[in-house]
Amino acid sequence: MIIPVTWVMVDPAFSQSIPLTGTVAIQNSQYETGKRQYVKGASIRASFAKATTTDKQGQFALEFNGVKFGTPVRLSVSHASLTVVNVREMDQVIVGRKDPLVVVMADPDKLAEAQMKFYNIATTSIGKSFKVRMDSLRSEQRSLKERLAALEAEFGAKVADMNEAIELLTKQRDQALSRAQELANEFATVDLDGASELYIQAYKLFERGEIDSVLIVLNEERLQEEYQKAAREKAKGKRMVAEADTVISVTAGSYKLRADALLASGDHAGAFDQLLQLTRVHLRQAKGWDEEKLDALDRAVWLQRDSTGSHDLLLAVDSASISVQLHPPTDRAWSARLLGDRGLVLERTGDERKARDTFQAMLDTARVDHDTLQQATAHAHLARVLLQLRDRVIGRAHADSSLALKPNAEAHWIKYKEYARRNKRSRAVEHLASSLRLQANDPRTLPWRRTEALEAMRTLATRLEREDLLQEFDLR
Repeated sequence: MIIPVTWVMVDPAFSQSIPLTGTVAIQNSQYETGKRQYVKGASIRASFAKATTTDKQGQFALEFNGVKFGTPVRLSVSHASLTVVNVREMDQVIVGRKDPLVVVMADPDKLAEAQMKFYNIATTSIGKSFKVRMDSLRSEQRSLKERLAALEAEFGAKVADMNEAIELLTKQRDQALSRAQELANEFATVDLDGASELYIQAYKLFERGEIDSVLIVLNEERLQEEYQKAAREKAKGKRMVAEADTVISVTAGSYKLRADALLASGDHAGAFDQLLQLTRVHLRQAKGWDEEKLDALDRAVWLQRDSTGSHDLLLAVDSASISVQLHPPTDRAWSARLLGDRGLVLERTGDERKARDTFQAMLDTARVDHDTLQQATAHAHLARVLLQLRDRVIGRAHADSSLALKPNAEAHWIKYKEYARRNKRSRAVEHLASSLRLQANDPRTLPWRRTEALEAMRTLATRLEREDLLQEFDLR
């Protein structure tokens, strides 16, 4: 009897076992006690891997099967009495990453207390800053012309009179207050173990609510001096490259803290300058790009209002893209995101056609990756640029596609502007309201876009006598 043999082709990318190692530690334990403390018995779970627990050194190891290198997975870490602090990092852990994963945990009550403390610090500081600036604006010791000129230089817009100046300052305060909760969470989840003395000094000042002092401690000259010193040491070979990179990384943390402090005070232009400096630091590091560096780049692009810093931002995007190509495990997680950043920078330099082509590449990449969020974002970007290029039919179609995939503030804003242009006010106001509602829940809403949207709602809702919308958005 002849027994038939069936050959089964197995994709080698799925057949191999891929390890992931990591450590679970207590937040700020070394900073507070002088010794880093680790978590024993924490449960570690992820799709495509057998669950495990941490040993007495807080270490764990997972083995992934049936999944490709570069696939992002969500890691679930739990413990009877602790909660994860760096939650966002756990949402997209790259299978095949080289560096061990560090999970930071804390007592949930202590974390909530820290968040409330930093929220109060941020709101109090914003209130004090607003009062000082209002007092300065109203000061009789300076001419009205000088006071208005100073505000014009800061906001980059004409300020007609005192009432308009007061309105601008009030809006800036309100925008800063809307970010207070996000800032509180950022500072409450900082892990100070391994941070530089400069960073810790600034952190302590922030704890005391002395944001102006934070900016003095982290002034640009001292940061540049610390960075340049590390860079020189690295170039001369006086230390190991890895050690010098560590110092540069610590300096980068100081830039990030100063950017956060500037955002807390409502100085978005200053925060952009610091994030731009941070991208320059990252460009000079020997190590490749990672999630933290990409987040800083995203934030710089997010705050960019014109062509300022375009050369450095494009250089950073290209550098990150090369890093992605050299390290395939990160490719699927970062490619579409980087294309989106590149397109935004090109758009702000006035090159809408190159931006359009880049956003199309972003959409194609996101489709291959089955990334719904990035697809929706790419459709919105394409809609905006195509409408700028007067390709209105295809532009509107992309806006519709974006909303069909995932409701987002940008697509609703585009639809509002199109309906307003066509004088279809009733439909325009509904899209504007949807955009504002989504903006309220999105920490990355551009501060000037929120202000523009609220002003548009005030005008449109008043014309349509929509008291419900005026009340909903507190515009009476």
